[in-house]
This record gives sequence, structure tokens and C-alpha cells, in this order.
Amino acid sequence: MKLASTSKTGVFGRIAGPELQLGCRLAASLRADFRFAPLNALLLIAVFVAGLVLHLGTYPFSTIAVLLFMGSALALAVILRVMQVWESVVILGAADCLAAYLHLRPNSEVLIGTIIVALLVASSVQIAYQWERAVVLRFGKFRALRKPGIFVIVPVIDKVARFVDQRIRVTDFSAEMTLTSDTVPVNVDAIAFWMVWDAQKAVLEVEQFESAVILSAQTALRNAIGKNDLANLLSERDRLGHEIQKVLDEKTNAWGITTHAVEIRDIIIPKDLEDAMSRQAQA
Repeated sequence: MKLASTSKTGVFGRIAGPELQLGCRLAASLRADFRFAPLNALLLIAVFVAGLVLHLGTYPFSTIAVLLFMGSALALAVILRVMQVWESVVILGAADCLAAYLHLRPNSEVLIGTIIVALLVASSVQIAYQWERAVVLRFGKFRALRKPGIFVIVPVIDKVARFVDQRIRVTDFSAEMTLTSDTVPVNVDAIAFWMVWDAQKAVLEVEQFESAVILSAQTALRNAIGKNDLANLLSERDRLGHEIQKVLDEKTNAWGITTHAVEIRDIIIPKDLEDAMSRQAQA
């Protein structure tokens, strides 16, 4: 009975495995393709207002046209602010064009043209802040690394893979219940100062470089703890930090990331050992 239950679980696990992997791939594909900032919303609404003026100058005044124009502009701006992917642009644009045709035919060509132009223009204008670099892909291949300021991407074809912050970052990490060389379990908290100097490498060669840096720092910290005894850990924190920084920098430099410094914040030892050391110091 026990073997049968295990086999049944394995079958269900094999069946659910591809579905789970498909869900992960779909979730990964929903990352932002562009940045829809306030400037993009302003461009979208401005194009819609211009289209509304053109429509009212060409055809008789219609309350439905005004409500449809401005309602579509506001709704699209809100939705694109949340869903910054090209799929949303295509689907929402097609749905809005269909609604315009059904409500305003045969006088719907101005609104349909306005929707298409507004979505393409508003989504293609991008802004990178002073401390950022934008990695742009075209048809899935690396196209360019955009510097701070305004730049334009080709709708649907281009994708901003990521806006990379190149400022110095501070990341805290820890090693819990790690044995020193003299078999004393300690908890060590540390912080690392690091920065991305090559955004192209960091995005294209590492899936999630922030997690990679943290996990590498934890591994380096555990290795350093295992090579030193408790007395050295307590008295030579600076040396330990320099060793971890050197090891971490050698690993992350290939990813376009530089580790500036590692500082040991706290070393926590077992309570009974702390009491014993305190009594020894008092004696």
C-alpha cells in the first residue's frame, strides 16, 4: 500500500510538472516591456484630445463621441500604467477600435486612427533616469544600451528588458548557525556595498543578479566563518570583511558587478558560551 501511494504521487507530480513549468514561463513573460510613466499618460491623453478636436471639426457634435474619446483615454492610461506589456497595447487597442466602430459608424475613422497613433506614440517614448541604463532588445536580441534621458523604441518589436540602477547598493545578508573552525555555532550579520558597472552583462548573463549577489555573499561568509575560529571572528572583523569582499568581487566582476566593501555588523554566539566568557572575564 505504501509503494502504491508513492507511485500515485509520482504520477500526479509528473502530470502537474509541465503545467507548473508552463505557468512559470507565462508569469515570466508578463514582465514589463516598457515603462509607462506620467509623461506617457500625458502623451496618450494629448493625442486623444487632438483627435477629439479633429473629429468635432469634421462631423457634427456627438456626446457619445466625447464620452467615448475621453473615457477611452483615461481607461487606457490607467490600464497601461498597471500592465506595461505590448500584449495589453494590442488587445486594448483592438477592443477600443471595435467599440468606436460599433458606436460611431460610419463616422469612426478619426477615433480609430487616434487610438492607434496614441497607443503607439505614448508607449514608444521612454525615459531613463540619471542613475539608470536601459537594456533594449529587438526581436529578442540585444539592440542597444540606452543612456539617461528620453529615447524611442519601436512598438511591439522592441522591449526594454530592464532599467538597471547603477547607484551603489547596500544589501544585508547573514549566516545562521554556522560552525567556526573550533566548532562554535555562530550567527553573523553583514552588509555588502556593490554596484552594477555593466548593465548589459548584468541583465543578459545573470537571470536575477540581485539574488545572485546575495546568495554568493552568504556562501562567501559561511566559508570565511568555517576557516576562522571564534577568537579571530570577534577580534578581526575588518580582515574577515576584506576576505569576503575579495572573494565576492572576483565572482561578480564577470557579471558586470563590483563589490566595494563588506562589513560585519554583528556576531551572535550561544547564550551559555557568552555567559561563560563573561564569567571568565570577570574572574
